[in-house]
Amino acid sequence: MFQRELNPVEQSVIFLSLNSMIHFESKNFDIEKLKSAIRYSKQRFQYLRMKIMRENEVYQFVEQTQEEIYFIDIPFSKISSLEEFNDWKERHLVFGSRNHDLTKGVIFFYLFGFGNKYELYMSTNHAGNDARGHFEVLKDILMNLDNIISNKNFSVSPKFMKNIHTKLDLNHSFDLNQLKAEPVFEDAYQRLDYIPRQNQIEDKFRNLSYFFDFFQLNEHLTKKILENCKLKNCTVQALFSLSSSLALIDEKIGLKNLNESIDILNSIPCDMRYYVGLEANDLVKSAASLCWMQRISKNRDFWSITKEITDKIRTMKESNEGIKWWLKFLYNFQLHKYQHVASSVGKVSLGEENLTHIKVDDLRFSCSTPYKSLNKLIFRNNESQFQMMHILTFKEKLTANFCYSYPTFCSSWGKRFFKKVELILSSFESLSVSFDDLIKKIYVSDN
Repeated sequence: MFQRELNPVEQSVIFLSLNSMIHFESKNFDIEKLKSAIRYSKQRFQYLRMKIMRENEVYQFVEQTQEEIYFIDIPFSKISSLEEFNDWKERHLVFGSRNHDLTKGVIFFYLFGFGNKYELYMSTNHAGNDARGHFEVLKDILMNLDNIISNKNFSVSPKFMKNIHTKLDLNHSFDLNQLKAEPVFEDAYQRLDYIPRQNQIEDKFRNLSYFFDFFQLNEHLTKKILENCKLKNCTVQALFSLSSSLALIDEKIGLKNLNESIDILNSIPCDMRYYVGLEANDLVKSAASLCWMQRISKNRDFWSITKEITDKIRTMKESNEGIKWWLKFLYNFQLHKYQHVASSVGKVSLGEENLTHIKVDDLRFSCSTPYKSLNKLIFRNNESQFQMMHILTFKEKLTANFCYSYPTFCSSWGKRFFKKVELILSSFESLSVSFDDLIKKIYVSDN
């Protein structure tokens, strides 16, 4: 039976869940076939056969028993109307805050149905997985399900867990004394104590640990923005990061009150698979953080700032800044002080073009902290103060989510803030974006 201790990087995110929701249609679907599909995925991915146990302050991955591996729990609820089916946000909020029991496993589900339309929720624990791996699991389950509905014979190739964060595995040339002495970045726009908290909480939201907001750009706007990114040699990650930073500045001081320029701390996750030789479908917590102070000037075209951020991210990756972050974390050195992160997952494919009996219509993603006992242990009764945004492209639409600690941050504030991010991002359908263009976009919408 496999068993090993979580390393410090894995343990740092043990309280985080990665959540997805898909809407799909299938005439030949039933829940037992879905359970069989999940069992095949548990055969393939060793991580999905894990549970997390704690003894004497030590957390360990422990392989499930054969009975636990076979048992798949999928609560199911029927939905009474198409209108209710399409009104899914509250269901996502409730699922994202379900208090999962890690001593039973690391993957959890909930299914809703209306006729031959289904809404499937899946949660995986972040300690041994990341967003890229989460979507690989979802894709694998859907492919297995389609094969089962088709009565196809198929086999699975096993993918074993990897421990990539240990000090001995990090071949590097950094001087640890120099790393320890490096300055720590901090700025007012990453200190989020000015944001109002949620003082009045509806009964149905009392158990929430995170709140979620979402937006999805239409195909035309998505195509225009992606084409402009290509023309400008910029990444969606850089554009999303800039949009987030501008919205933070507007919330703190008002963009229209900005002087000539301002410096703001940027933080984005960096997928380190390339550094440790992982494949795209390996399940592992592979992200490190890239942090830097970014200057934003009102007298520049904002595409040029996006290009600057694109180049900065590329340079930091090439100089292995992600490894520096891992080393600082592993050796308990001081890290840059940030509470807000904007991440691009990239283009997500669930193999939908190869599915015969399943039509996937929509995909949404979020992260949350649905482990009450862990929260008390890790945060020592202090409230979590964290915000994370993700953007991905699915079925030719840019789809974004905003996840933030609740009730630490007010949901009405979150909705307003994320709408501002959407407005700023949509401004880049133009090949030229000036400071005045952004001001008009934001403040005309406010009025």
